[in-house]
Amino acid sequence: MKATVKIIILALFLLVGVSYTHALETASKADELLSSGGLENYKQAMDIYVGLADQEPGNFEYNFNAAKSIWKYGFETEKLDLPDWKETCKVMGKKGMAYAEKAISQAPNKPDAYLYYLNVK
Repeated sequence: MKATVKIIILALFLLVGVSYTHALETASKADELLSSGGLENYKQAMDIYVGLADQEPGNFEYNFNAAKSIWKYGFETEKLDLPDWKETCKVMGKKGMAYAEKAISQAPNKPDAYLYYLNVK
């Protein structure tokens, strides 16, 4: 019985470790996409960070980067003068503000999230 419990605990630790490593690798990929620029890269980064923030709602970095990537995606649609850019910016603005609010509530002394909150108001 004790051996079974130890195996289960070990398996859980390994699973958490693998999951954490995967999240870091995924976040790193999203960072690269944001740095590369471009509408499609911003969209992919946004999808990654929104997914990570939804999985770990208490993580400041994921919420901050979700807000940042959403803002960049919306701004890029305006910059490219896409036909639906106004509606896209309206929808993305509200979505980005929600993630920025989460980040602000998690770290109110960090000014980073305020930037993306105020830029979409």
